[in-house]
Amino acid sequence: MSSSSSSATPPAGKTANDSSSSPPESDAKTEDEFAHLMEMFEDEVNHLQTAKNKALHKRFAGKDNNDPNYQADRLTSKVFSSAYEVLLLDPTEEHTDKEIQKQYRRLSLLVHPDKCSHPKAAEAFQVLAKALKDINDPNYNDKYKEIIPHAKKRVLKRRKKENVERMRDGKDPLDLEGEDFNNDVMNECEKILEKEKEDEEYANNTAQANEDRL
Repeated sequence: MSSSSSSATPPAGKTANDSSSSPPESDAKTEDEFAHLMEMFEDEVNHLQTAKNKALHKRFAGKDNNDPNYQADRLTSKVFSSAYEVLLLDPTEEHTDKEIQKQYRRLSLLVHPDKCSHPKAAEAFQVLAKALKDINDPNYNDKYKEIIPHAKKRVLKRRKKENVERMRDGKDPLDLEGEDFNNDVMNECEKILEKEKEDEEYANNTAQANEDRL
């Protein structure tokens, strides 16, 4: 009598080494753990960044902004799209008349032609005066007011993403607040305004070209 060993027959449609089987639970668990670790890592980056910014702000707050030559250069180096940017005020926040006047007085005293030796002090003083007049005008519509929240989100997202790479490379993270961050936001506002201007010009040119064909 012959004896033969028989192995279990796989179910219909399946083979013993079916490659279409779902991934093991351990793989899914590993992915979840990795995602959780990355979330914890980003939280730690943000925590360190906030602590760093507070320390830097306490040490260097207003250092450049209180320099008459720095202010004269800043105020005469570009054409400002926002009166709030001229006075170093956030257009998305509410400012009392007293706060605006105080900021204007502080900056205007720095660049006053009788006190500041910078060759463009008089020009800088006039830039401040015009900004104050614009802000006090009830019909003034600041170009940054509507787009600055969007610009902040862009810069924050970009810097957070870059900070993850910088931490991996052992580099200091970029600021998520403070003067350098705000300057980046203002630059982003300018890019948005420039893009809107280009889109408007393109639309007008296209409309004109279509009319000319008629």
